[in-house]
Amino acid sequence: MNHGKPRPVLIQPEDTSIRLIALTRGFVVKVDVSDYEDLMCNLWGVMKCRDKWYAYRTHIINGQKTSLLLHRYLLGLTPGDGIVVDHDNGDGLDCRRDNLRKGGTAENGQNRGIQANNTSGFKGVTPYRYNPEFWVAQIKAFGKHKHLGLFREKEKAARAYDEAAIRLHGRYARLNFPEEHPTSSHARPRAAQPPPTAPIESSPALRL
Repeated sequence: MNHGKPRPVLIQPEDTSIRLIALTRGFVVKVDVSDYEDLMCNLWGVMKCRDKWYAYRTHIINGQKTSLLLHRYLLGLTPGDGIVVDHDNGDGLDCRRDNLRKGGTAENGQNRGIQANNTSGFKGVTPYRYNPEFWVAQIKAFGKHKHLGLFREKEKAARAYDEAAIRLHGRYARLNFPEEHPTSSHARPRAAQPPPTAPIESSPALRL
């Protein structure tokens, strides 16, 4: 990693349990205060992988340079272990331990937000290709796509997806209408985090 300019001094949150660490290119990562001192011993950069942004640093393994993601470092994970880390709120730069969960590729996908090519604005809802007046609700579970029905209103299709997500994805579900399930542990918002304004090059796919 190119360390570049000295790391800027940040104004820290009033919540003393949270600390911010400056990354390269003007980005910041949120961590627990208990991890702050250890993490500040290294300079961390920022990279984009798929549709999210992550903190990382260069790491040497068997004489070879590789990228060590901050959230994997916090959980003590090693390359090739097959473990994927899920950020509960969808923000790859929120590395508080309560926001990190170990899982597999399938669980990580279940918690993913709306994809960039989605035109409905709701997860699991797409236009019906044969009639633009209808919307299709579908969900992927156990490696297979499940058709949930056709709806004239995309909001109804989105609610059908929510019901199926709670039933099939459990605690990994990301809902379209989390406010309608206030007592559920699945009540996480559907929207992805807004992209940062700073430009950055995309990086090859990593074991997240």
